[in-house]
Amino acid sequence: VLPIDPVRQWTGEPVAEPTTLRVYPGADGALALYDDDGESMRYLRGQGAWWRAVWDDRARTLTFAPGAP
Repeated sequence: VLPIDPVRQWTGEPVAEPTTLRVYPGADGALALYDDDGESMRYLRGQGAWWRAVWDDRARTLTFAPGAP
């Protein structure tokens, strides 16, 4: 599971495209993502949104759910 994000020149640059999750089948996989304010170190104190994506290759399903820091 590979996240592909729009190219930006700095963290605060607005983007019009969404982040894409690309799945390469052949094995189970997992990915943890977090989103923060892009400016501070607050993520170190658990402030932000964490997400978990899990690919089950046998079932060919991608589960995307809130995660934990």
